[in-house]
Amino acid sequence: MLVNLLKKYFNTESAEVLAGFFLEKEYVKDSILFKVNEESKKELYFILDGIVDFYLTKNGNEKKIASATVGDFFGELSFIDGLPRSATAVAKTDLKVGIFSRDNFMKLKADNLNIYVELLEVLLKILSAKIRKIDEEQL
Repeated sequence: MLVNLLKKYFNTESAEVLAGFFLEKEYVKDSILFKVNEESKKELYFILDGIVDFYLTKNGNEKKIASATVGDFFGELSFIDGLPRSATAVAKTDLKVGIFSRDNFMKLKADNLNIYVELLEVLLKILSAKIRKIDEEQL
């Protein structure tokens, strides 16, 4: 299942290699995966089943800012820069994710530089799309 979902972003060979670096984990509905401003564990998430909602709190009010579903990556900002989480992530449904650690990222770099670069390119495209969406919403 993980390999097939990764094929949304990668060719078959790359998806198969990358799948070996993910640890699968399940969460029940309403579980908090991480909170805004929480120290990052430097993990990248990939949704295998379910939906995640993202929230920000301003002046004591919680506001939903985005959602992610099957085949989506999330947590890429803290994964890349190591800074605290920029939002709170909550499982809207029962959830199954693949978790890619920063340590595995460094191992991938040492073992397969080409796929490491592919993953970086995918993450940059995802971040770019998110920034463009925010820009459009500001208009």
